[in-house]
Order: sequence, then C-alpha cells, then structure tokens
Amino acid sequence: MKFSCKPELDHNSTSDMMPLVRWQEKVFLAAIVFLLLLIELRAAALRPLWFDELSTLTVSSVPTIRGMLRAMSADGNPPLYFLLARFCLHLPMPVEIALRLPSIAASDITALMIFLFVRRNTGSIFAFLAMSVFLGSPFMPFAALEARSYALLLCFTSVAICCWQSAAQGMSRRLALAGITASMAGAIFSHHYGVIYVTLPLLAGEGVRAWQRHRIDFAVFTSMLAGAATLIITFPPMLHGQAGLLKAVKLCPVFWSRPGIMSLLLYLDTVPIPSLISFLAAVLLCVFLRYVVFARNRISGALTQPVSRVRIQDLAAASALVLVLPIMLLVTKLGTGYFWGRYAIGSSLGVALVSGLLFSRLNARSPGINAFVLTVIIYSFSTALFGFWRFGPSDETSGVQSHPVFLSAPAREPIVIADAVIFWPTWWYSDPGARARLHYLSDLSYAVKQPDFIPEYALTLEQPYGAPKLDNYMEFLGSHHQFLLYCSGIPRLEWVKTRLSNDGWHLIPMSSSGKEVLYQVDRP
Repeated sequence: MKFSCKPELDHNSTSDMMPLVRWQEKVFLAAIVFLLLLIELRAAALRPLWFDELSTLTVSSVPTIRGMLRAMSADGNPPLYFLLARFCLHLPMPVEIALRLPSIAASDITALMIFLFVRRNTGSIFAFLAMSVFLGSPFMPFAALEARSYALLLCFTSVAICCWQSAAQGMSRRLALAGITASMAGAIFSHHYGVIYVTLPLLAGEGVRAWQRHRIDFAVFTSMLAGAATLIITFPPMLHGQAGLLKAVKLCPVFWSRPGIMSLLLYLDTVPIPSLISFLAAVLLCVFLRYVVFARNRISGALTQPVSRVRIQDLAAASALVLVLPIMLLVTKLGTGYFWGRYAIGSSLGVALVSGLLFSRLNARSPGINAFVLTVIIYSFSTALFGFWRFGPSDETSGVQSHPVFLSAPAREPIVIADAVIFWPTWWYSDPGARARLHYLSDLSYAVKQPDFIPEYALTLEQPYGAPKLDNYMEFLGSHHQFLLYCSGIPRLEWVKTRLSNDGWHLIPMSSSGKEVLYQVDRP
C-alpha cells in the first residue's frame, strides 16, 4: 500500500457525481427548513429550561470570559457551546430561545448535510428519506431544543463527512481538507467524545477507499490529526475539573447509569416512532400527491431523477456511525463507568444516512419501491413536525411551582424539595419571595453513596458561579423543628426522604397526586 497526498480522484469520481441540487429540490429544502425553524422557535420559547440547561446558562452568564473558562470545569463540557450561548444571550429575544439557538441552528444544518451526503450518491427522493428519518427520530427534539452540546456534535460530524466526501471526489480539495480539520476541532470543542464521533466514520470510509485504490490518502489523515490536536487544549482542564466526580462514580456500588447491554434498546429512538394513524395519514397524502399534484405539474421531476451507484466508502462511513451506540457503551464501560443515552445520539445520524443509501440500492432492483419511500418521507416529516410542536409546552421542566400538590403547601412554611433536578428549575422560575422558602438539603459525602448523586454534585460545584444556595443537611435540621418536604416520586433522586425517616423524623402526608407527595416533617 502506498502513501499519497496528491489529489488523485476515485475511479468513479467526477463522471459518476450526481448533478448539482436542482432548483425544485432547493425549494423543498427551503420550505422544510423554514417550517421546521418556526416550530423549533415556538417550542424553544414555550419550553422552560431544565436542570442541565440552567447549568449552561450559569456558566455562560459568568461576567468575564476568564471566569467562564473556570466555571466550565464545574459543568464538565468544552467551551464552544458556552461561547455561542454567551453571544446569543445578548440578542433581543427570550432567554429560552437565545440559550437554545446554537442547538436549533446546528440541528437544521445537520439535516441539510445529511441531504447533501446522500444526494451526492443517488436521487433526491432518497436524500429526502435520510433527512426525514433523522428529523423524525425521538432523539431530535432533545438535541435541537436543549441548550447542550449534542446538536453541535452532530453538526460537526455531518460537516466532516461531507468535507471528506468532497476531498475524496476532488471537489475543492484544499477547502475540503481544511473543513475536515475545522470540523474535527469543532466537534472536540463541543464535546469530549467529539474525537470519537468524527474519527469513526472517516476512518471507516477512508479505510475502504484506501483498500479500493491500493493507496492511502495521507492528506486526509493529516487533516484529521491536525483537528484532533485540539484535545491538548480541552481534555486536561476538563479531566482535572471532573476528577472528583468520575472517582465518585467509579466508587459508588449502586450508581444507576452504568453502561449495559440493555442500553442497545436506544436504537429504537433512532427511527420515527411507529404510529398507525400517522402512517395511514401519510399513505393518503402520498396518494393525493402522486395522482393529483405530481401528475399535473413538473415538481415531481425533483423526485424522479435517475440514480447512480452508491459508493461503498460512503456507505462504510455511514455504517460506522450506526455503531456509535455500542462503541460508546464500550468506551464508557472501560473509562468513566457512566453512560448517558444522548452520548449515542450519533447512531441516529448513521441510521438516517444508511436508510437513504440502502433504499437507493434496493431501488435498482425494485423500482416500484419509490411509492413506499415517499410514504415514509411524508410520515417521518409529519412525525418530526408533530414531535417538535408537542415538545414545547411542558410543566415538567420548569419545576413544580404550578403543580396542585405543591400549591397546597401552607404559606410561609419552608419547603424542602427532595429532588435536585426539580429544585433548580423550581427555584429559577419562582419569584424572589417564593425562592426564600425553597431549600435543598445537601450532604455530598452521604449523597455519593446513593444511586444518582450527579445533580447534587453539579449544584455543589457550581455554587460559586450562581447556582441556587444549598442548605447543609445537619445545619438545617438543627435550626428547623418543622418543615414541608416535597417529593416528585423518583426514589433514586430523593434520598433525603429515606434519611429523614431513618433519623427518626416524622413524615406526615398532607396531599398527593400520582407519585407526587407533600409531607409535613416534624422533629422526633
């Protein structure tokens, strides 16, 4: 095998490249993205900030850049999202929209990159299929409407594979190689697992390409390494800041979120949720479009173009992204011992790309499959729009100050919220008078022995930067003979309830609804 840094093209490069995106396709894309953006902005405005997003807000709002860089170690994420959010928070818009604007933009760019990657291999109908499957996956509302770095991670990964695709085909090669480097750096500056996300598909695709050509494209690997060098900047300070948390996770024998084989069920979240009613509606709409709209005009030309052969290296890169879920399970099993489902969100990107490419190959043998593909496209886009629409209004993330059980609390009594995840948004969305009544009892040395101590640990680390004040467990009990305790019904986060009972305090239920219970707590 030979090394090469010359811009030698693949055997099927320019001659097999699909024509540029047609104007009809651009109209469809613009309409889809515009409609999606409107619904995303509505949802972002209506959906209250929740625990992790308030952490992003706290770090992004530190008065100075130097202070923000110090605060990042408490959150544990690299700087890019905080910097983007910091800029957006100065824009004239509600804080909920401003804080989520980088994620909204990143998710929409990712959808366009998916279309482009598949479109370069095949006809537009399969590119729209891949795009729709991605947007319709249950992962997407969380990625696009959460002020965290997952959408940025997907965005830089999708840009990286499109740049690699351009470099392999000799399209603006120097710019494409620079794009690989920038995308790798951007992914790493977004999330610590960014290096895995970008490296995985590029190694798979370039490996197959090198095998086909019997030579290694050294320039591509050099671009990847140049971008990966940014780990030197981000990894050491974050590892130092999170060392205590990672140690506590490893030492906790009952920690609730260990990587395990059952986490593979998250693959179900990479495709649109099955719904018979939605599917039947999509079939009817498909029939209407096929025999009424498309039959009478030339719009259908954008969806009936001849297809080209899917490049095996592109399919390899997409397939590698499908494997992000098991690979992240393995990485966290050997490393942190902590797995969060959204670490594997890259598999939704891979599933979308593979669906477009594989259905294209299947179409070569069964041309009649286009009707089914069109139905899936309509169904998936409808699922996406409905998912984003209903994801907006929520009283679950803003705390519990509007819940009947919480409102039944007697006036002036101090209220201890047992769940740290509920405590922060409840405090944030309460008026100053109500905030004075809210308490969270903290004892980190005790909490780290419980199944889910990470929220309390995060609140403790971010105390110097604006997180709500925590009350020491023993000191609060020493100065209060009677108080109220609100439990939302998640035992792994409500250790204080069990501890109070074990310490002899009397918990008398006052009101309840479902899992929610408000207790009056009296001294033994």
